[in-house]
Amino acid sequence: ESFKEELLLAEQRIKKFYPDYKPATLYFSVGAMRTNGTTMGDAVLIGSELAFGDETVDVSEFQDATKSWLEGYFATDPLGNLVLLNAHELIHTQQDPISDQLLYQVVYEGVAEFVSTKVMDQPSACPAVAFGKSHPKVRQKFEEEMFYNRTGDWLWSNSPNEFGVRDLGYYIGYAIAEGYYEKASDSLLAIQKLIEIDFSSEEEVNALIDESGFFSRSIKELKSLDYAKRPYVKSIVEFDNGSQGVDASTATITFEFSANLNGFDTGLALSELGREAFPELIEHEWSEDGRFWMMKVRLESKKRYSFWVESNFRTAEDVALRPFLVDFETR
Repeated sequence: ESFKEELLLAEQRIKKFYPDYKPATLYFSVGAMRTNGTTMGDAVLIGSELAFGDETVDVSEFQDATKSWLEGYFATDPLGNLVLLNAHELIHTQQDPISDQLLYQVVYEGVAEFVSTKVMDQPSACPAVAFGKSHPKVRQKFEEEMFYNRTGDWLWSNSPNEFGVRDLGYYIGYAIAEGYYEKASDSLLAIQKLIEIDFSSEEEVNALIDESGFFSRSIKELKSLDYAKRPYVKSIVEFDNGSQGVDASTATITFEFSANLNGFDTGLALSELGREAFPELIEHEWSEDGRFWMMKVRLESKKRYSFWVESNFRTAEDVALRPFLVDFETR
C-alpha cells in the first residue's frame, strides 16, 4: 500500500513522455527466483521474492554463481528501486514482441531501461549499465559476438564471462537508446520511435542502431566483418546440398568444415518448414581433429528435408560457425 501512489505516478509520468500509452495491469507474484519482473501481454508481473529484497536477505542456502548473483543483486536495494522496475516493465507492455536475435533483444531491453530512467528522472539501478559505461571493452566484445545469438552470454543468465558482470546486454541496449535520444532534435518523438520499434523490420532497427552512433561501424559493416572471419560448412560429404535425388538409404550426413572446430559445441535448428522437415537423428559424432561432424540419421523416401546447422558450433578460440541451411530431397 505504501508504494501504491508511487507506482501510479510511474504510469502518469510515462503518459507525459508517451501520450499513446496503453493501460497495463500490475500483478505482484511469487516465482522461483527467476526474474524480478516480466510482462505477459498488457500485464506486468513483479517477482516479489526478488523485487522486495534488500541487503538483509539471507542467501546462504544458495551456491556458487547463483549465490554470488543474489548477493550482488540484493545489495542494489531492489525494494528501493521497485518503482523504477515497474516503469521498465510498463514500457515493455508498449513495445512490439521481442525478437529472437540477440542484437535486437538487447535493444528491446535497453529501450525499456533507458526510457524508464528518463520518465522517472532516476539513474539506472542495473549494475551492468554503470559497469559498461566505464569499461569500453564491453562494446568491443559485443561487436565480436553480436551475431552469434548466444543470448545467455549477454542477457537473463548467470553464464560466466570475462567481465564478471551479468546481463551486460542491458548496457548495450541502454547505450544505443541513449545515443539515439541524445542525437534527436525532438526528444518526445525520439521516445516514441524508441518504444515503437518494429523488431520484425531489420532495416528499421538497424537504421536506428546506426543513428545512435554507438558501435564503431555500421551494422552492415560489422556483419560483413563477422561473416568473413567465421569458419563455414565446406561441404556435405555424402551429397551436394540442394540435391533432389538423395538416396533414402543414406545413413549419415557428414559436414566438412573450413577449419578445425572445438569438437563438442553443436547446434541444430528447424527451418521455416518446421519439425516435419527435420530428419530422424539417431546419434552424432566428431572426427578426432574437429574438421568433420557426422549425423547418423534415418531418412524417408520422396521427402524434403531442411534444417539449420547453427552458429553454436565454434572453434577453440570461440569463433562461431556461419549458419548453414541444409536442404535436400530424397528420391
